[in-house]
Amino acid sequence: PYGLPLSLVRRDGQTFYFHCAAEGEKLDCLKANSVVSLSAVSKCTPKFEEEKLNFTEHYHSAIAVGRAEIVTDNAEKTEALRLLCLRFLPKYMEHFEEAVARSLDRTTIIKIVLSEPPVGKCKP
Repeated sequence: PYGLPLSLVRRDGQTFYFHCAAEGEKLDCLKANSVVSLSAVSKCTPKFEEEKLNFTEHYHSAIAVGRAEIVTDNAEKTEALRLLCLRFLPKYMEHFEEAVARSLDRTTIIKIVLSEPPVGKCKP
């Protein structure tokens, strides 16, 4: 097992993308075994429940399983990068085309397609 945080973007209900360097342990692991598990937690709020004298945490979480593959099609790579930029730096999209033209060939994009629906939990 090899776990690490990723900055993912979701294209649709079952497809996710992230970008990474062209070499390294992450890619070595994916080449050896393309099955991945995604996990996310949000809205974590620690609480002390006075009436119960209880410590707890309220949260939303999800986990999903899928297969990862390196994207080689330049149109799909560009679309994945567009989605990533729209999610994380939407104010700078006027620079997107120039940046992609400079770096598309040396940017690695990984696509994860879920093999089963995500499972979520929530403690509001």
